[in-house]
Amino acid sequence: MHKLRFMAMAAGGIMLAMLLSSCSGRPKLCPVRGKVVCKAMAMEGALVILHPTNPALQKLPSPQGVVGKDGTFQISTYRLNDGAPAGEYRVTVALEVIAQGGDRDDANVISPIKYASAETTDLTIVVREDMADLEPFVIQEEEAEQNHGK
Repeated sequence: MHKLRFMAMAAGGIMLAMLLSSCSGRPKLCPVRGKVVCKAMAMEGALVILHPTNPALQKLPSPQGVVGKDGTFQISTYRLNDGAPAGEYRVTVALEVIAQGGDRDDANVISPIKYASAETTDLTIVVREDMADLEPFVIQEEEAEQNHGK
């Protein structure tokens, strides 16, 4: 009897989980892969964040990724490399050096500050379901050298 009750409760739990996951209200995500190119400095470890222009998407977690050793990144919203909702985005790219125990601060950004803010970046993308890898984001060399020397 206990075994039957346990199985019924487990089946009910699984059905509830399936129902909740299908009604989560999360938008469908599209894979987003790209590359950051900067001749003046290696961008490994830089944070790439997509800032939606659509106010409805601004309520969701910010899609983001970390630049690897080869300059490539993949965007994650809810899980690793799951992508981003379709839509238009302003893209920020920031490489920070933070001392152990230090706080995040604009003073720690060693990449061009222009690309670290959604208000000043000129990097934009449109995420679509059928999109291929993004064209590389090119960080201008002279801007990188100006920031790097501060």
